Amino acid sequence: MEYGAILGVLAAFFGLIGAIAIGLKTFSPEPPPRGGIEVPSSGRMTFSEFRSQRGRASQEDRRAVTAQRRTA
Repeated sequence: MEYGAILGVLAAFFGLIGAIAIGLKTFSPEPPPRGGIEVPSSGRMTFSEFRSQRGRASQEDRRAVTAQRRTA
């Protein structure tokens, strides 16, 4: 075989593989968001806001645990 024919076969093969990959990507369903929480893209927070929010959540968790211990 000549080099031109081999290159043509390779180009057709990789073109077919690329078309299949694009087709699978466009027709595959989108996975659900992790944790079920949707965060708006414009809702960015600073690191200090994240730390304070995380600190409040851990305090609420501690209060809930101590309340459960008291009732038990």
